[in-house]
Amino acid sequence: MNLSDSSRKYIVIGLSLFVMIGLITASIMGKKQNTAFQLDDTEYSHAVQQLQEGNYAGALEASSALETRQGSSEQVNYLIALAAANSGEIEKSLKHMQRTLDRNPHRVEDAMFMLQYAEFFVMAEQKDEAVLVLDRCATLPIPEDYPEYQERVAQLQQQLATQS
Repeated sequence: MNLSDSSRKYIVIGLSLFVMIGLITASIMGKKQNTAFQLDDTEYSHAVQQLQEGNYAGALEASSALETRQGSSEQVNYLIALAAANSGEIEKSLKHMQRTLDRNPHRVEDAMFMLQYAEFFVMAEQKDEAVLVLDRCATLPIPEDYPEYQERVAQLQQQLATQS
């Protein structure tokens, strides 16, 4: 099969147009994605700042928009769990801690995460779950930045034992 020069010319022009349209589309979509990422990053940073300043209601409010867009994010769920627990919304906190764990099952190896999870169960008076999590905490290595870790685990276990 022989292609004439004009056919080759149209094929090259067509392929060139196809590639150019693809590059333009990718550029436009990339800019939109970058804008959305920057908005999420700004809102997340604001929520974290509110949490660090002790404004837990503000942190929950700031993270509500993030939850709508990034509900499957491990970090967003963890942020909401911490803010909710400090605001006294323990059930909401437990729900988001479980979502965090669902998104990243390796969190069971994170001693501080598991200790916080156990504390939330204790606050919610869910003894069976708290005992399970505290038993796991007792097997985890002590975090360098919290040398009193084992004492806190023992204290929570003692608190549960006296509640019976």
